[in-house]
Amino acid sequence: MFSKGTPLKAGQDSVPSIISHGTQIVGDISTDGEVQIDGKVEGNIRCHTLIVAETGEVTGKVSCESVTIHGTLTGTVQSKSVTLSTSARMVGDLTHETITIEPGARMKGQCIPLESKKDGVVALSTPRASLPTTPKVKEAALG
Repeated sequence: MFSKGTPLKAGQDSVPSIISHGTQIVGDISTDGEVQIDGKVEGNIRCHTLIVAETGEVTGKVSCESVTIHGTLTGTVQSKSVTLSTSARMVGDLTHETITIEPGARMKGQCIPLESKKDGVVALSTPRASLPTTPKVKEAALG
């Protein structure tokens, strides 16, 4: 039932850690494998691959190689690859190398692109403050 062989490395086929619907975790999750959230997590998540299912809710900082959101995520995401599906609801900033946003997905926050580096990733820019407002145009008085 349990293997005594060599442990799997990140990215190899392995069984994902699943937080089932109806389960709530308050605290951080850290693993080199895949995590699937069907329930609720309040805390930071660091893993290789994160999948937030339609019933899943995450509140916190996420740092993964790949993130796919079908449910709700409130917080910040730093990932090489991000996918927001049709049912995704995201509030917070995304730092990404590649991003896919399907029609119907909702996001409130900034998308901050990354540039690939040989030994990791680095942000191209820092989040901007609000865009300047355009000057108001005075209407000419009609005579």
